[in-house]
Amino acid sequence: MNSNTALDNLRNGSTTAQTLLGEDNHPTTLNELTNREYSASNDELADLQSDAGSLNATTMELGASGGFVAQTLQSVLKAIRGEQGESTPVIPANAQAVSVNGNDYQIGAMPPPDINHDNGFLQNPADASDPVPISTRPPTGSERAYYLKEVALAKGGNIVSAIPGAGIFTSKADLDEAIDAYSHFLTGGGETYDVDYGNYLTDDVNGRTTNDSIVQDIQAAGDQLFANEVADGAIKLDDIAVGERIVFTVSGDAIAVGGGAPDNPNSQRFPYPESENWQKAIGAHQVYTRSEVTVTRLENGTLLASAAIEVNFEDRYNFNPGQQDIATGAPDSERGVLEQTGLAQQFDQVGQAQLETQWIIGSPDEAYVAPSNGSSR
Repeated sequence: MNSNTALDNLRNGSTTAQTLLGEDNHPTTLNELTNREYSASNDELADLQSDAGSLNATTMELGASGGFVAQTLQSVLKAIRGEQGESTPVIPANAQAVSVNGNDYQIGAMPPPDINHDNGFLQNPADASDPVPISTRPPTGSERAYYLKEVALAKGGNIVSAIPGAGIFTSKADLDEAIDAYSHFLTGGGETYDVDYGNYLTDDVNGRTTNDSIVQDIQAAGDQLFANEVADGAIKLDDIAVGERIVFTVSGDAIAVGGGAPDNPNSQRFPYPESENWQKAIGAHQVYTRSEVTVTRLENGTLLASAAIEVNFEDRYNFNPGQQDIATGAPDSERGVLEQTGLAQQFDQVGQAQLETQWIIGSPDEAYVAPSNGSSR
């Protein structure tokens, strides 16, 4: 790869992330860039530096990969100037899983956990773990009339919710996600439904508690896994130069949100949704995380850890025998009959949220906040 090619690739805007890092954003490709020698004229260097601002703006639109692109840009600029670039990120060997607050985490990309969902009113009564729903039955005339009424009410609720100021006249404007989910239950044909889980983590007070618990657990898990790698000799602290980055993936097992036993500590840390909107929209559900942790040696010798956390949400929307609506007390059997008759269909819900955090290695209990003057501490 010659210097002109490097310059051209850096000026390619939205394609830069794939060009520099490969489609999988694997840091090994970064090694191939930073360990080569580049040469450029002063004019080319000036042009490249002037393009850095627009490139950084582009990387903000690329999500989690943006940080890598920005780091790559800095490394290539240093190489062109003849400065020493950042050392190659190291991917530690897989270590034994660690348990944080009863949840397991380990180094390495893992497949999604096997999350079992019940089938509500279509669950095999002889086997609570049977994943295959039982057959539906034909609806009666009154059941069909009830279904049509529910479809009209849900549609009306969606219309009211979309009217500015409707909350002055009706509470339906506060149930947007709940109405959308119920409408999908009635008319979605059982298709998988996407939920803006990031909205839940910021909108609902218990969602914010879940958000904080996820971040705290990733800090603790990442810190402990890093310490284990040091203890095993896979990472040698004395060999980590200033600016060198150690990158590793942390995969977590499924966490029950709002579904734990009252005496389970996770019931307090991952509580049931507080608002009626999110109680009806997602209720009890499960999440799991995939995080990319980067540990960097600062100029003062401190090891700063940062984590880009991908939160994955899963749930099955249905109604369950013996349960009732929290806000109204209406028994689930009122709408469960719509499942039994096949007029409405249960469906799987999925969603993602992206979180970020920083902490000092050895002090995972508190998020790191960079000084306002930009210096390291």
